[in-house]
Formats: sequence, structure tokens, C-alpha cells
Amino acid sequence: MFMKNVIHQDDPEKILNLYTLFIKSSVQLTLFTTKEESIKFTINNITDNNTLQIEYINSSDKEKLIENKLYNITCAMEGASYTFVSHYESNPELLSIASIITVIEKRAYERFGTEKFPKPYLKVNMHEDQYTFILCDLSQGGLAFLVSAQLAKNFIARKSIEIKEIGSKRFSTPIKAVIIHCGPYQKDNTKGIQTSQSFHKVGIQFSEIPNLD
Repeated sequence: MFMKNVIHQDDPEKILNLYTLFIKSSVQLTLFTTKEESIKFTINNITDNNTLQIEYINSSDKEKLIENKLYNITCAMEGASYTFVSHYESNPELLSIASIITVIEKRAYERFGTEKFPKPYLKVNMHEDQYTFILCDLSQGGLAFLVSAQLAKNFIARKSIEIKEIGSKRFSTPIKAVIIHCGPYQKDNTKGIQTSQSFHKVGIQFSEIPNLD
């Protein structure tokens, strides 16, 4: 059974941080027209006038928009979906910044933080070498860990890796897993969502569910 965590984010600073994350991660968003057509686009920039400068995947789609209209928009990233409403005035390259963004995290397994782990790390076999990385979070279905920005290019979505150790748990036969995503590490604190320049976060899904007891 999937578990959902729903957040209605209405803090203006955190909303801007989310849009910045969409830009840095080149997230593709979907806008739904009044005729229930879907328009794909990316956000290139946040303008000085606090609007979103966008780029259409199919440039002809801009003709489908109606001036002075509200549109529902959605996207997905790192196991969560984001939904909001933006106002389109007249410039097809600009959309308004939403006053609220609904975030829905959907996971098959409960996720645990690793701050209190006695050994919050894991060992990974990759390219016939073994690496040790900092563990971010863990569930029965997968985990996430931090890698340096220099190593991040080696962690490509859908690529297979093997895990030798998780914390103090060693596996005689390495756990096979698949990389789901890799992107700049985002940390949510009292100052909002901050992006690390030094680390990327890698999320993986186990190919088979391991015994973590």
C-alpha cells in the first residue's frame, strides 16, 4: 500500500525555492488547457517582476493558451508530485507565481531519517571499485545517499549498482539496485530550501527487498 504525505505550501519564500529547484533540475511541467489538452514546458527563470519565464517543449503549444486565464499545472520529481495554479495574462512566455503549491509525497514504504544511525553510511560497488557514501534516508524499498558533485555524473537514472554495506549491516551477496534520480542536494531548514554546491543526492530502488534487521 502506498503512503501519501500531503503538504499545502503557502510560504512565499519556500515557493520561490521550489521553483528554483524546478529550474536547476530542468523539471518538465504539464499545463492543462480548458479543452483538457496537456502542454509541456520547463521554467527557465524567475523574472524581476516575480513571474515565471517558461519554454515550451512544442513551441506551437503557446497558441492554445487563452489570455487572462488560470491554468492548472503539475510536475513530478524525486517521488513527489507538485500541483499549482498559475495566471496567464498575455505574454505566452510568462506565467504568474502560484500563491500555494500542493506537494504530495507517495511512497510504497515508510522512509526513515538516518541522523541517529551509529554508522550513517553505505558502501557501493561501482566500476570494479568500492566507494563509501553518506546515507540520507532509508526504507524497505530503497534509499538515498550523498555523492560529491564531481562523482555525480557517474550516477545516471536506470543504471544498476550494487550495495555491499548499509550502516553496520554487511551483505555477503551485494544488494542489486537501480538509480532512480540524481540531482543537487536540497536541504529544508529555517531559511527555506537551500541547494548544496558540493553534493548531489542519489535515490535508488532495490531490485529485491533486502533484510535490513
